Amino acid sequence: MRNQDIKIMFIDIDDTILSHRNGKNRFDKKSLKAVRLAQEKYGVKVVIATGRPYDSALCTGVFNFVNPDAVVSCNGATVLVKDKVIYSDSFTQDQVKEIL
Repeated sequence: MRNQDIKIMFIDIDDTILSHRNGKNRFDKKSLKAVRLAQEKYGVKVVIATGRPYDSALCTGVFNFVNPDAVVSCNGATVLVKDKVIYSDSFTQDQVKEIL
């Protein structure tokens, strides 16, 4: 496989590019450098895919290191492309009350 064959990469946050070992949150600098290189040099689209809600992902600081083309959050329940929600599937207030 050549670098030009890769068009898009999906990266998780927790315990992938952000380590929580020993109670400390640290970004994996080698991974972040590789993501940035793929994006800038080879034009690879980068998508953050996380179980976290968007606001929680934002609070990690990951967007200080990665400029994603899209974000898939809440395990796929919300999809943003360039800060615009293009898909959202969440429970209604009535559904939440019924579950509770």
